[in-house]
Amino acid sequence: MFDFGANIRDEGGVQGRNNKGLMTYDRKIRKDAFYMYKAHWSSDKFVHITSKRYLDRTEDAITVKVYSNCSEVTLFVNGLEQETKSADKIFIFGNVLLKDGTNEIKAVSNHDGAILKDTARFKKVIEPNPSYRAPESETGGLVSNWFHMPDLDDEDVEAGGFEISNVYSTRCTFKELLENDEARLCFSNTWATSLKTQAYQWPWECRLTLWLQWGKTCSPRS
Repeated sequence: MFDFGANIRDEGGVQGRNNKGLMTYDRKIRKDAFYMYKAHWSSDKFVHITSKRYLDRTEDAITVKVYSNCSEVTLFVNGLEQETKSADKIFIFGNVLLKDGTNEIKAVSNHDGAILKDTARFKKVIEPNPSYRAPESETGGLVSNWFHMPDLDDEDVEAGGFEISNVYSTRCTFKELLENDEARLCFSNTWATSLKTQAYQWPWECRLTLWLQWGKTCSPRS
């Protein structure tokens, strides 16, 4: 469901994390895949424009994909109605023309009198955004940074800001965790009872490590 800690991962500019979840590690951003599943599994009606984070576009015309569990979706570009489509979960609008600068794309559906809508903003630029390119020469290399958001002059963009810091991963030791007051409290509240009642079943190396780094809550036994 979420991006999660994975010790062997070292990709996308992030160490120790698998980025294939339906939501980001901090649970703040629902990725496009989340809405694809929602369109198929949820009865809660909605519309969602994909690829919002792919802001800078060099093309004169783009394809806009919309996920929705409504029967019809209408696309508006810079306030002008473009086309209405009927589809099953996935709506594809081709040859959407972009003007220079920022373009507002809006998807709208009327479900039993309720107006459902979603808005994306794409910026027509001359040069490709270098943060979208893989730094390695061969296709499929590591991506330098998927989470960098270009400056849009204070435009109100959905899901702005992707810097994730002050988090722990599976690369962290017990010592590093327990040096942080909040992490220590969380560890104590979550693990204390289990350690006191079940730690004797653990290998002696684990019990000795915890005893040395955390205290005598889990006293090693022979």
